[in-house]
Amino acid sequence: MTRGHVDGHGRPCPATASLRGTAWAAAGGAALATLAGALLWLAGATGVQPALGQPDQDDVQRAEERLRQLQARHQLAVQEYLEAESRLQDLTAQVQQSQARIEKLSRRAQQRRQGAETVVRRLYTAGSAASGMAVLDARDASEAGRSAAYLSYARRRHREAVEQYDSTRSKLSRETQQLESARAEAADLRQELAARAQRIDAEVSEQQAEIAALQEQIAQRRARQRRQRQRELAQQRARQRAQRAEPTSQEPTGDGNDQASAEPAGADAPAASGAASTAVEAALAQRGTPYEWGANGPDSFDCSGLTQWAWGNAGVSIPRTSRTQYQGLPSVARSDIRPGDLLFFGDPIHHVGMYIGDGQMVEAPYSGQPVRINDIQRPDYVGAVRPGG
Repeated sequence: MTRGHVDGHGRPCPATASLRGTAWAAAGGAALATLAGALLWLAGATGVQPALGQPDQDDVQRAEERLRQLQARHQLAVQEYLEAESRLQDLTAQVQQSQARIEKLSRRAQQRRQGAETVVRRLYTAGSAASGMAVLDARDASEAGRSAAYLSYARRRHREAVEQYDSTRSKLSRETQQLESARAEAADLRQELAARAQRIDAEVSEQQAEIAALQEQIAQRRARQRRQRQRELAQQRARQRAQRAEPTSQEPTGDGNDQASAEPAGADAPAASGAASTAVEAALAQRGTPYEWGANGPDSFDCSGLTQWAWGNAGVSIPRTSRTQYQGLPSVARSDIRPGDLLFFGDPIHHVGMYIGDGQMVEAPYSGQPVRINDIQRPDYVGAVRPGG
């Protein structure tokens, strides 16, 4: 189910789908893919690390950081929208429950009113038997006692019936006020959701030009860096040939264990089993599915929509947004994460992915980038939780 603009009844309208699906697609994903390819080629294929402080490298880093800022701002807006939408759903349920209680109280009030009227009619019908004269006219003490007892009982029943009726009317009045308040809040929230959806779509549209410019900037910097690294590689190879021609006694300083010590957290995690395995398989099966903000499958997803949908396929219900998932599920230390655990990023939290093992996660990243597998190493990592206990 996808979400965007909402109509007067809080139902989503399809008008925002095209903007969500295309605005970031044209630039955002391609920009990061371009940057990633450049850095991998430079650092991996050549074996030469980019020198710090070079103008081109600084520009690429600034462009990358700006892209991340735009994505984080977009994801934060989406999370706030989803939280407001969840509040609207709670209010709608509250209105329905209040209506049911009001109907029940109305029936009870009617019954108690009828009961009070019945007691009054009996008192009048009883005539002297319900008055003090019944005691005075009694033939003996026994009859006087019975008359007095009846009089006391009748008055008590009348008082109780009136009190019960008044109490029910008071509860009915309070419930009615709460219902009207909930209805008014729900109406305001529907308008707010519609406005937020419009703001999100407008921002994505406005950012498209900036993202396209960043993409072009990164592509140009990558081309210059590639030419520079090719020159450096040729120089390095020349130095290596010269060193081989003139052997030195320099001993290696490393023991070969540096890579092992830098393994990512959770690299040796056990394989997923049970519900976690089902959730991981469900999430991985969605690779390539489009990202769409506010969507929770099966045709498109946002980040928390994917994790909720995947765990739902495993029979485990979890909250809708990344923040409520982080707050509402058992936390796990980073060193103890295992496949199926959820990993959270951003301050405040605005992104979540599902750990699949070997230092990787499956995620619905952002507009323009479909569900994918990505490395879990991010500087904005916040924590992890484990659905299903």
